[in-house]
Amino acid sequence: MGNLAIFSSLSHLHRDTVYLVLFGLAHLGHVSAFGLDCFV
Repeated sequence: MGNLAIFSSLSHLHRDTVYLVLFGLAHLGHVSAFGLDCFV
């Protein structure tokens, strides 16, 4: 049960990090026309 709680919290943290990265990439794409091309 303890391991499941730890895994759950890590999974939540990882998901937040992914959203933050995606938001950052989208923001870069809006700020500069070639921003997204640099990451693809």
